[in-house]
Amino acid sequence: MSARRFTLPPLAYRPAFWWGCYALWFAVLFGLSSISKVPSGTPQFMLSDKFAHAAYFTAGSAALALAVALRPGSRFSSNPLLVISACLLAAALVGAFDEWHQSFTPGRSGNDLGDWVADLVGGLLGALLGRAALRRLGRGAPAPAAAGR
Repeated sequence: MSARRFTLPPLAYRPAFWWGCYALWFAVLFGLSSISKVPSGTPQFMLSDKFAHAAYFTAGSAALALAVALRPGSRFSSNPLLVISACLLAAALVGAFDEWHQSFTPGRSGNDLGDWVADLVGGLLGALLGRAALRRLGRGAPAPAAAGR
């Protein structure tokens, strides 16, 4: 039995849309890292902050995976390992920057290796999620002329 294919609006097949999502994700991350005490509306449990880091970086990495893989004719569009590697590198760099940035925010500790590792785990999960989304949505993609560049 083959997987169901979904068709999204043409905008979702444009790399620029996903780059915009990634830029918004980064801006929100920077804003959250600037807050002395992040308000928590989620249940607190052991390692809940690590799950939050991983979940947030999963979303960002999925957007990045789609942004780089949807670019027509790029090496990324035909090489899943390259997409995953790029997402992991981005998660490592952004996660390190985020931890460094938090070290200057009053009330935040920053430089937490556990948070950075959770960011990497989220980066990997997001890359895999983005690649799965591409496979699942692939046949429903509009023709390149309709999707635009």
